Amino acid sequence: MQTVLDQGQKVDWFQSEWICQLTLISAVSMIFFIIWELYYKDSIIDLRVFKNINYTGGCILGSIVNFILFGTLALLPLVFTDSYEIYCNIKRISTYGAWRQLYFDTCYYWFYFR
Repeated sequence: MQTVLDQGQKVDWFQSEWICQLTLISAVSMIFFIIWELYYKDSIIDLRVFKNINYTGGCILGSIVNFILFGTLALLPLVFTDSYEIYCNIKRISTYGAWRQLYFDTCYYWFYFR
């Protein structure tokens, strides 16, 4: 499944035969894993704990919160970069020119509007 998610975009997802084959193998393996874990006496992961509604709800809520936090963390640099570029274009100042521009604006108003 990791290969499908990693390489899928490069080879146009399900237009590629090997991506389809790997997806089928992953789906069959996941179904086999769940059946094995539910019916085998000494299972590695006890999936029966998900019968408890509080535990299942906590896992779902935790997953949603983590998706939101990770998505926000991934998008913040893009938002701030775009906002800062717009600010610089509007003010026509460079990254290092903000304080210089403030100083010259202050001097201009102080000398000409006294």
